[in-house]
Amino acid sequence: MPKASIRIILIFITACASLHHADAQSKAAGGSFSFNGPAISYEHNLDSGCFLNADIRAELGNHFIDSDRKPGVSVSLVSNFILKEWKSDNGNPVRIFAGPGITAGMAHDLHKEYGCFFGLKGRIGMECLFSRNIAISLSFSPILGMHMTLKDDYLVMKYYRNGLIGSAIPEIGIKYLF
Repeated sequence: MPKASIRIILIFITACASLHHADAQSKAAGGSFSFNGPAISYEHNLDSGCFLNADIRAELGNHFIDSDRKPGVSVSLVSNFILKEWKSDNGNPVRIFAGPGITAGMAHDLHKEYGCFFGLKGRIGMECLFSRNIAISLSFSPILGMHMTLKDDYLVMKYYRNGLIGSAIPEIGIKYLF
């Protein structure tokens, strides 16, 4: 595993640990899956109308297209605002959320070499909370960012195409609330 990937993972773990020691509010941990790859997520409610979502994702989108490519890794932190909340017919809370965030990682871009990417990440979705402390969500997460590669001793920077392509594919998540 490249040293940069290890640094990204350590920064993510440090950020999650600092969130854990923050004010004792509702928290959730779980995972999600999209075409871009699986993710491990941590969620921390700041108040009744806002929550932070941190995740680490295995970037596999190009791996499905070309299996010779190595998978990547990314971390993101998104601040979500609850836009609407109501009770379903069986009494389960349902909420619609959206918010901005940041992301960084190492992966292949569409038809490009392996390199670093960073950018702004948005998130919009819907989540249903069940009485057994389980939440299921469906969300979209576009990334507007840049992808950097090293080619012939020059740094080449172009926009990150996979970030916008991946936004058209939903992400399905499941979390345990504690």
